Amino acid sequence: MHELMSEFAQTLKQLSALSQESRLLAFRALMEAGPDGLQAGAIADQLGLAPNKLSGHLAILVNSGLVSVERAGRHMIYRAEIDAVNRTR
Repeated sequence: MHELMSEFAQTLKQLSALSQESRLLAFRALMEAGPDGLQAGAIADQLGLAPNKLSGHLAILVNSGLVSVERAGRHMIYRAEIDAVNRTR
């Protein structure tokens, strides 16, 4: 029962992260980008958002487990976590 509640809490966290339009659009862009992901600047340009506003949205997506981030030199590469999406119940 405890494991089911834990999974339920994670699902709520993920759905909550996607409940805001900019985050949903950013997540969709990352899903379309596939395993290569996108730099934060490319996401901001694609969505027409200021980078400082986007960074907060990306942090929420990363915290939810739906998105991962990796440093590549001076850039941060964001990727949709397909496995996390598939586990969402």
